[in-house]
Amino acid sequence: MPQKKRWLSLALATALMTSTWGGVQAQNVDPGGLSEGQYVKFGKYRGESIVWKVVGQDADGSSLLLSERIVSLKPFDAIGDQVDYDGDGTADTADDSRAGFGSNYWEKSTIREWLNSEAETVPYTHQPPDNNHVLGFYNNFERESGFLHDFTSAEKEAIQPVIHKVLLSDRDQGQKDGGTEKHAWSSAPSLAEQNGEQAYYKNVTDTVFVPSISELSRFLIAKGETHAKKPTLQAIGQSELKIPAALQPESNWSYWLRDAYADSSYGVRVVYGNENILAANAGSGAVGVVPALKLKRSPLITGGSGSITDPLVIAGITPVSGVTLDRQVISLKGHHSAKLEAAIIPENATNRSLIWHSTDPEVAVVSADGEIQAIRKGSAYVIVKTGDGGFTAEARVEVNQPEKKP
Repeated sequence: MPQKKRWLSLALATALMTSTWGGVQAQNVDPGGLSEGQYVKFGKYRGESIVWKVVGQDADGSSLLLSERIVSLKPFDAIGDQVDYDGDGTADTADDSRAGFGSNYWEKSTIREWLNSEAETVPYTHQPPDNNHVLGFYNNFERESGFLHDFTSAEKEAIQPVIHKVLLSDRDQGQKDGGTEKHAWSSAPSLAEQNGEQAYYKNVTDTVFVPSISELSRFLIAKGETHAKKPTLQAIGQSELKIPAALQPESNWSYWLRDAYADSSYGVRVVYGNENILAANAGSGAVGVVPALKLKRSPLITGGSGSITDPLVIAGITPVSGVTLDRQVISLKGHHSAKLEAAIIPENATNRSLIWHSTDPEVAVVSADGEIQAIRKGSAYVIVKTGDGGFTAEARVEVNQPEKKP
């Protein structure tokens, strides 16, 4: 395919195809209250609730959430790049293409800094995305609060940071953590991942991110699910780019992936409206942002059924910080029992599960609710452990000789 056909037009005036989400079959894991295919309402952006879809789960019960819609149109990276990519303490200035079109290096991209920030004013580490440093002079966002700004403390606590792969451009292979070749190009969704396992990549830790080609392939495309996305009304209203015939709430729009177009230092892979996976200049403000994040196990669900019209309401997590017992020593005569009371700290912690065990069940055993039963003379410790955080407290149990029967 000629290179010029690989790039998404900045005008984006072509009419875009429409499609809708379908159900995803649940996996055989304990999801801690969530199942694949469910929709959840979690967090806010610019004062409006965000609806996500549960697209994947790990065996530990954590869930991968993908925004159901494009929340905003923004550049991937500001142009005029002066970034120290190789970590030598000096900004790299040799790549004129990045200076003119932005960079496709996810780890130091403007959009990544914004997505992972909760600040009122994002402290950008290099060129802020002001109006003079975005292509087309529209959809700058240097004065906008970080994406996480309107999330509550409990909601932010419920997000699990992840370490994941990002495909690199050929230019950045010197920063790779692995891979032996550049990622091969294909715009076809079923082929876009291709040699992803062998391609140059870097491991990056994120709280919020945009999806990768691999994630789309595994969690949506391989299951026959659409990966097309439509913008929210807020995204349309916020955008300085106005194309009334195409930028509509029921029309698909392009959105960023975090993987680089390997043959360029400034091209970023994007999902086009017809679901093909193309590329766009990193500095373009015409491309949408579809956030993704990983939610910890056992979120607090306060309402909803999980459908697209009635999403589950996730209030976030108040983490456990400790546990105490009402007694540290218990003396029992043989075959007698006593109950320990555990207090989880804080009282409003979301996950209040406890695990009890005895260090010597031949001396004393303990039930799932802290009831201790003496067995024979001796000493043992009863230990309680919180399901969230693994905090522990213990009490020593002394069992004396049983009373003689008359």
